[in-house]
Parts: sequence; structure tokens; C-alpha cells
Amino acid sequence: FSRDGKILATAGKDQVIKIWDLELNQPGPTLSDHEGELLSMIFTQNDQSLITGGQDGKLRVWSWSR
Repeated sequence: FSRDGKILATAGKDQVIKIWDLELNQPGPTLSDHEGELLSMIFTQNDQSLITGGQDGKLRVWSWSR
């Protein structure tokens, strides 16, 4: 969950991250670029970006507009 509780990010073994806008009650963007399972996710302090880490040893920074 984002810090403000308005966004939920989910990920599965399929390496796809789904963003859910809980305030508008609708799905947001779907993100994928990791090669391997996702191991961690955290929103930045301003809730404008998501940082992910995967089995591929890479960190990704995802940003989108609401």
C-alpha cells in the first residue's frame, strides 16, 4: 500500500506488477520489466513512484501519473 492508502501494488510469480487505484476504485497501469520473480516493492515517500527488486538482481523505479 502507498503511504496515503490510496494505491495498492501487487505482484505475482508472472513478474507483472499491477497498480490499483483504491480512491477511484479502478485498476491502474500494469508494469513488467523484471526477468524473474519480484522480491520486494516499496513506494517512495511522496507516493509518486514504486521501487521494485527482483531475482534478476535489478532495481526498477516506476513512475506514473494519477
